[in-house]
Amino acid sequence: MRAVGVVLTLGLLSACQAEHGDIQEFMKQADHTIVPKIEPLPLARPYEPFEYTGFDLPNPFRPRSLKEPSAKNVELAPDAERRKEALEAYPLDTLKFVGLLQQRNVPHALIRADGVLHRIQVGNFMGQDYGEVVGISEAEVKIKERVQDGEGDWTIRESVLHLADEAETQGNKK
Repeated sequence: MRAVGVVLTLGLLSACQAEHGDIQEFMKQADHTIVPKIEPLPLARPYEPFEYTGFDLPNPFRPRSLKEPSAKNVELAPDAERRKEALEAYPLDTLKFVGLLQQRNVPHALIRADGVLHRIQVGNFMGQDYGEVVGISEAEVKIKERVQDGEGDWTIRESVLHLADEAETQGNKK
C-alpha cells in the first residue's frame, strides 16, 4: 500500500515537470535576449576639509552683555562669599509676615515659612534674590533685592511683605 502511494506521488510530480517545460524554455530565451540597463555610478568628488575660523566669535549659546560692566554694577553684585541664611531658600511669595516683636527697642519680624516661624531683624537676608531686610514696621517688612537684568547687570528691586491677616495666618497653621 505504501509502495503504491510513493509511485503515484512520483508520477504526479513528473507530470508537473512536463506541463511547465514551455515556461522554462521562454525564461532561457529571455535571459539571453534582454540586456539590463544599469547607469554608471556618478563620479565621487574629492573630499575638501572645512577649516573653522569662528573661534574668535562670541559663543551663541552663552548670554552676553553688549556693554562693559560698570563700576556701579560691580558694587551692586551680591557678596558670593557670604553664608546664606535659612529664609534665602524660599521665594518671597511663599513667606508670610505674621507678627512683630520689640526687644531692646529693636524690631524683630516673625516670618512663617513652611509652617516654621523665623525671627528676623534689619540686616538679615531672605528670598531667593539676595533680599536684604532694610526696614521693619508694624504693617510691613521692606526688602531690597539684587537681581540681574537681561544684559547681566545687577539692579536693586524693592519688595514689601505686608502683615498677614488672621485668615491667612490660620490657613497656614492647618
